[in-house]
Amino acid sequence: EGTLTLTAANTYSGTTTSSNGTLNVGNGGDTGTLGTGPVVNNGNLVIQYGSVPAVNLDSIVPHADGVTGTGNMTFHNTGYNGAVTVNRDVDVTGDVTLYHNAWPAQFYVASGTSITGGSVSMSSRGKLSYSPQLSISGATVSTVGDGDIEVYMNGAGPDSYFTVADSSFDAGTGNVAFTQDLQGWGVTGM
Repeated sequence: EGTLTLTAANTYSGTTTSSNGTLNVGNGGDTGTLGTGPVVNNGNLVIQYGSVPAVNLDSIVPHADGVTGTGNMTFHNTGYNGAVTVNRDVDVTGDVTLYHNAWPAQFYVASGTSITGGSVSMSSRGKLSYSPQLSISGATVSTVGDGDIEVYMNGAGPDSYFTVADSSFDAGTGNVAFTQDLQGWGVTGM
């Protein structure tokens, strides 16, 4: 139990296993990666960047298998004028939360990516005039049991888009929701 925080570029080649506690990568800064081996998350994996313009999951989790295990995973960036790209598979039975919360917020799921969790929440949370973007293309998103899938974008602007194309969403007996909140434009929902 407890928390282990990694803020350096790690190059070890063995398996990274998180059990019971929290493995925090980045700690809200602009550095921190896992080693090059498989990542087994049976606790809480938190990948949290805060001062970089763009964060790709494959630069933090270099192994082609992505993240597996029974734990929860959160991956987010709060960096100004930045983006989050999920381009590694995530296959956990715990909850998965993936988002970018800055201005403008840009959130992408790369083609061929598979995301599975107890529940899955993906969002791009910007402000009204800062043109948030959310794109999920060619991805597979599913939940274990009766978990929900939520895809959410907050805000609008001249360069905004909310695109979901050629993707599969399977929440079993749970719910799948796509929402765009236009913040005061009098329209909520898709």
